[in-house]
Amino acid sequence: MFKKMLIANRGEIAVRIIRTCQEMGIETVALYQPSDRGSLHVRLADQAVQLDSDFNDGAALIAIAQQVGADSLHPGYGFLSEEPDFIRACEQASVTPIAPPADVLAHIQERGVQTVTDTPVKPLHRVFVQILADQHGNVVHLGEREGSLRFGGMRVIEESPAPCCLSHQQRQGLWQAAIEMARLYNFVGVGSVEFGMNEEGTFFFTVFKGRIQTDHPIAETMTGIDLIREQIRIAAGEVLAYTQDDIKISGCAIACRITAQDPLRNFMPNPGVVRHVRLPGGFRVRVDTYVYDGCPVPAEYDPLVAKVTVWGETREACVARLSRTLDEFRLSGVNTNLSLIKRIVNDPVFIDGCYTADYEVEAQERIPSDNLRDLAVAAAILYARRNLSFKPVVPERLQSGWHRRNLEGS
Repeated sequence: MFKKMLIANRGEIAVRIIRTCQEMGIETVALYQPSDRGSLHVRLADQAVQLDSDFNDGAALIAIAQQVGADSLHPGYGFLSEEPDFIRACEQASVTPIAPPADVLAHIQERGVQTVTDTPVKPLHRVFVQILADQHGNVVHLGEREGSLRFGGMRVIEESPAPCCLSHQQRQGLWQAAIEMARLYNFVGVGSVEFGMNEEGTFFFTVFKGRIQTDHPIAETMTGIDLIREQIRIAAGEVLAYTQDDIKISGCAIACRITAQDPLRNFMPNPGVVRHVRLPGGFRVRVDTYVYDGCPVPAEYDPLVAKVTVWGETREACVARLSRTLDEFRLSGVNTNLSLIKRIVNDPVFIDGCYTADYEVEAQERIPSDNLRDLAVAAAILYARRNLSFKPVVPERLQSGWHRRNLEGS
């Protein structure tokens, strides 16, 4: 097993990796740029090194790994996590990348988009199947999740199992197709196979993601399997700790992405400093984040600040738990998409599980006209008090002082 790992990423995924490494007895080295110095991953790691370039500078990342004596490197997701040249350079530098082999990633990129059916399908649903594959030919799946809801250029809510119209036979076929795709690519590691699907359950393959995914907590919540731990074990050449029969998928899990974006301004990023944060909790509630009171949210990176994942025995129970959890969440100092997510979760279309990729919801709840009038009056009064100069005037009848003289003589 590895002794020391460079975390070539930042934010909540770096925090997530560091925590698993600590449980496995692996020393960690965090990277940061000046704007990210106060992030939680820097505080949690055993060692932190300032990155003078950026996270896309592969040569600099490998040089730092060698300087600190790291025998492994975890790229997380995004940045260079799926770049064959970078993974190959790591291998050549004797720094084991926690990623699929470079040749596998190159093969995935060369083949591009493929289909597993001959029937044209409009992708009303986007469904992902989580895959684990070791270096010894063992491949398992951890069920599927639906990721059809996209706002501001990214998925905001995903859930498992997919609530769309999948029969038991169709779901089994989806899982099997994902495993066959992994074997076709000779895939090794933790990845995800994406399918497009229509309302009848007809699906086609769209893309293979050969890395840990942003919403991997969903599969972990549904199965109890630590995907980061398995990813590290696979990279170390160990055999999968689970067969397909060992994996128990139960209940329902839903994950939300909280981003520092303003839905009312076309999802404009809103960096700044978090003045106060209160994270939700309770039974089967999980929050992945890097923020805390006083933490900076830099402008240079992805606006994702937290992921909230909840589990319930049924979808109805899971949605109710998620609604309660989001009501508990407080974050001030930067604008977020939290209000939008609350509207989605409380929308009857989402509650019924009948949404598709075409689903839309207003960024802000409509306010009755009478309430708008009252708000306008209140805003005008507040503006006047703050911006107009009120000079008190003594009435003329009180300026002569006669009333004071009469009172003094009485």
